[in-house]
Parts: sequence; structure tokens; C-alpha cells
Amino acid sequence: MADPYSPPIGGSAIRLFRIDSAADGVVSVELRRFALKGPACPPFVATSYVWGPPSHADGATINGQPRPILSSALSFLKVMLSERWRQKFPPEKTWWWMDSICINQKDDNERSAQVQLMSTIYPRARRTVIWLGEESEDSDRAMDFLSTLSTLDPLRDPLALDVAGDAKSWTSVANLLRRDWFERGWTLQEFLLSRHAIFCCGGKQINQHRMFDAVGVVWDYHQWKSDIIPRKAYEKAWNRFRMLERYSHELSLPLVGTLAYTATSRVTDPRDRLYSLLGLAGPIDREVVGRPDYESDPELVFIKFVKSFVEKHQSLDIVCLAATQRGLAEQEDLDDALNLPSWVPDWSVRLLHSGPVPCMASQSARTHIGNFRPMHSIDYSAVYAAYGAMGPHVHFSDDLREMTCAGVLIDHIDGLGGVRQVRKAPKDLVQSTSAVNTGLQGGSMAHKPITTKRASTLIGSKLALCLVLDRKDRYLRHSAPLGEFSRQFKALCQALARKVETTLPVPFTEWFQLTKDLLIHGVTVEAALLSGQQGPQGSQGAFDFQDIAEALLDIPGLDDWESFVSRLRDTSSTMGMRLMVTDSGMVGMAPREAKKGDVVCVLYGCSIPVVLRQVPESDPEVFQVIGECFMAGFMNGEIWKAEFERQNFCLV
Repeated sequence: MADPYSPPIGGSAIRLFRIDSAADGVVSVELRRFALKGPACPPFVATSYVWGPPSHADGATINGQPRPILSSALSFLKVMLSERWRQKFPPEKTWWWMDSICINQKDDNERSAQVQLMSTIYPRARRTVIWLGEESEDSDRAMDFLSTLSTLDPLRDPLALDVAGDAKSWTSVANLLRRDWFERGWTLQEFLLSRHAIFCCGGKQINQHRMFDAVGVVWDYHQWKSDIIPRKAYEKAWNRFRMLERYSHELSLPLVGTLAYTATSRVTDPRDRLYSLLGLAGPIDREVVGRPDYESDPELVFIKFVKSFVEKHQSLDIVCLAATQRGLAEQEDLDDALNLPSWVPDWSVRLLHSGPVPCMASQSARTHIGNFRPMHSIDYSAVYAAYGAMGPHVHFSDDLREMTCAGVLIDHIDGLGGVRQVRKAPKDLVQSTSAVNTGLQGGSMAHKPITTKRASTLIGSKLALCLVLDRKDRYLRHSAPLGEFSRQFKALCQALARKVETTLPVPFTEWFQLTKDLLIHGVTVEAALLSGQQGPQGSQGAFDFQDIAEALLDIPGLDDWESFVSRLRDTSSTMGMRLMVTDSGMVGMAPREAKKGDVVCVLYGCSIPVVLRQVPESDPEVFQVIGECFMAGFMNGEIWKAEFERQNFCLV
């Protein structure tokens, strides 16, 4: 009998199938080919599901031939043939599209062509069935409770949720939202591209609009009662609906930003981290990716992607994502990481968590990287542009393992504050040793008392600015209100110095304990911050607060996303950055993995300064990328106002 997958399909051709049950219980699949945009193409239902283990099972025929089918697909088809689903999807009338059946998975060329059609297949489907899996002990309860939640408004009536559901209901929802569908790479674009989607689990269903409302209620209620459902349980679902909101409003989903925002997702083939999002990409990003290539290894695919990005967008900002991927990756993924140059993000590793703005390079003002700030925060007024107007000057080696680029070296890192780490002990402070920072004169330490004026200058103009990356909000949209943030910072320092009996914010006290002994210009951070604050209440000191405790009450806390404390948490905890001081005494924020002796550079065409590390036993111009950094006074093209010498950096 003829091979159902012969001849191969190309162009805009697709395969569709109908199913029915044979007398012996075998699933009968009738597979036919159609021109997707042709008049003969029937209305069809697309599917979105989790492949699971790559195991195949008997129990189906395709065009009369016994043929093993992916186990998860066969399970889905059998459920669709059950009595409760036959009425909704009559077998004789319903045509289906399912990737594991409609695409010849053994033909890389066909796979590549069909991947490019995803952006057409799902929007043309009359409906998409999102299959969360078979019924479990509490899945029916979860689906029913989600339907109830979709009708509530916790902001107007938070008590309604206490009445509506008990602990078992919330636990069932947590279990459902932890299902694999919510973290699989391919299912994201299948969901966003679909016009009409329904979520199905066992015999229950809920449409995407009610699911959207329900997940929004879960998020809102978590703000009121955070112990009712773990954030990790609903976060992936929430992120998807947040992206749906943007996509529905026809706001762009930049590919690199989407890759970073979905870095907790899972795929079987590392290359599919890129290709599974291609249907969501705009025309320029599709040009950057090109035709999906399943014949090249993942390393080459990712390297070519960066090269194409740099050339198409005339920007080196993408290299900043490389350190973000490494720094927040699951340890088990790092153990199996790809062998990539330090300037290439490894999209194959899964991150412990991902946020709407994973790094400074994904600032709101740069659309070629992009971020996923909420709809009410689309505007922006500030931009990082360390390189000014200079575009990249780059050259790639023949094997694409080296990228040589032009830039300037600002200084070497001398000292580093400590920083906390996820699931690890904090990184300790690395003490400054340069003559400028130790105050070494004539072979001895000159610890001169720091003046009130100097302390105020350090706190008000430099440290407060660096600790918030000169931004007011976590989406990096607006410049920091330096006067306001400095006052908040000073109030916290004064309370610490005078031992005011109040609970200080953890992000501040944690940062202070890890950084207080760092030497800058001959004094410790602690001495600089607390100088002039030991006098009695009401005495003349560095800060004019009559009642410190009262002043602290006026400081917005962590729940205010535009407060100094919240921004400090974003910088030090979420982004993992640490205070640094250079040999000449300049201050900034360095990536977690920075070391003493690393160099701070501005690369032409990169919006953010970067920290590089010279490769041992190699030529002096050969470096590895450690990550992006904030350098006070060098974030907006100031390199052109100073006399820095251009040089080449060979990144490996």
C-alpha cells in the first residue's frame, strides 16, 4: 500500500485527517493533503498538546495501514472518540490538524517547511483544542473552580473568593496550572495564534476568554492572600495570558525578548526554542532566523542567529542576554549546556525564573530586544545608549566561533560587593586594593575621617543612582527621581545608624550587610553611608530628619514598584547585580559572576557597557563576555566626551 506521507508536501500544502473507531477499538485515521489556502481545504480543528516521551504505540491505522502513533496523540484521539466528545466533534464531519500525524517527522525538509506555515495554520483553524491531558483525581474540581473564578472580581470583592472556594479547590487549580502544557515551547505560539481556543481536560472544557479571566483572578487574589496558591503554580499560565493580551492588541512580540521571557519553557530539540516561536515573530525577525534548519547542530543555529541579528539590527545588544541565560539557569541544564562562545545566548538551558525585563538590554526604549511590560506601562522616556550613535564594527571568524568588535576600555574592576544567589550561598565581598580606593599613601593606609559633605555626595549622587540603574521602575521606562530616591536611601541609612526600632526592608539590610566593608576612595561603604548620623536626635547631621521613624513610614515599600527599595530588590535580587568600584574609583553595578581584574568596556553598537575577562594564556585582545553592567557616567554616549582610545576586542 502507498506510504501516507508520500509524496512530501511543500509550499502551502498541509495534511488533515478524520478519525473514527474500528470494530476492534483501533483508531482509524483518514489522512489527506490539501492546499491550505485553496477552496477545497475544509474547515478544520487544530490541536495543541504535549508530546511527552517520544514513545509510539500501536492501536491506529493511517489510510488503512497499521502504524504506530505518538502515545500522547493516540490518547487524545481516543478521548475525542468518546461519547461525550463525539457530539461536539462528529467524526464524519471533523477534520483535524495535529503536528505529529500531519507532518512527516522523519523528513527534516518537510518539518522545516511546515514550521514556517504555523503562523497560517492556527489562525485559519475554526477552533483549536488545547488538550491539558486526561482526567485526574482533582482535575474536574479545578476546571469547575476556574469557571467560577472567571465570574469574580477580587479587587471589588476579595471576600467572594473565600466564599467561592475552599483549600481543596485552590490546590486543584494549582495542580492543573502546573501541567506540562503551560511550560512547553511549541504550545505558546499555538495558543497565541489561535482565533478560538478551548481548554480541555478529561471531559471538562473552558474557553480561552474565561480561562484568561480566571487566571487573572488567581493573580489578583495572590496579591491579597499570597499563601492561598504558590506563585510558581500559576506564573507560567499568567505569563502566557499576559502575552496574549499584547498579541491581541497587535503589539509586537520581539523574538529575542520572547526567547528571554519564555526561558523557563521546555522543548525536546534545542533548536525548537527558536523555531517554536517563529510564528509569533515579525517580518524582520523572521529574516534574522531564516528557514528553520534541522540539519545543522544547535550550536551553529544559535551562533548564526546572533550573527544575523547583529547584521540586521546593527546592534550588539543581544550579547548581553548570554550572561543572563547562564546566570539564572537550572544547574542540571548547565551541566548539559551547549558548547557556545561566551557572546552567544544558550537558549537550550531553562532558567529558574524569568521576568518581563530580564536585563538592561531589554529596556523599554529598544524594540529590537523588547520586553513584556504590561499594557498600562507601554510609554517610556529614558534610554540607555552607552555607544552614542556609533554602530557596531564587527568581524566574524570563518568558523563563527570568534567575533571581533571595536570599542573602548573604561577601567578594570578593583572591588565588588557581595551578592545573594538563588539556591546557593551568597557571593562574598571582594575587597578593593588600588591606591585610590585604599587611600594608600607612602606605604600606609590613610583612613581620613569622611566629611559630611563627601558622604552626602556619595550617597546622593552615585550609590543611589547605581543601585537602581538610574531607572524609576522595573520596566526601565523612566529615569530615576534621584532626589526622591536619595531621600529614601538616606532615611534607611539613618535608621540603621541610630538603631531605630522598626523593621527595615530585607532587600536593603541584606544588601548593606553584603557590601558595607567595600572600600571606595579610602573609606568603607558603611562609613560613607553612616557618616555624620551618630549625633542625637535633632542635631545637625548629614540629613535633616526630625523624626526618623516617621520618615520611614513615608517610604514606599516593596509593594510600590516605583520605590527605591523595590528597585534595589530588582537590581540586586532579581537581576543579580553587585556594587563594583574600578581601579580609579568609579562606581557601578556589575554582573554576579564578575571578578577582580575584569575590564569594563563600551562596545560600539551595544547600548549597555559590558564586563569582559581576558582569556588566560592567549593574546591580550582575546576576551570572554561576563555580562552587562551599569557604569555611572557612561550610559548615554559619554565615551565620546572623554579621551578613550579605540581598540579591538576578540570575543570567544
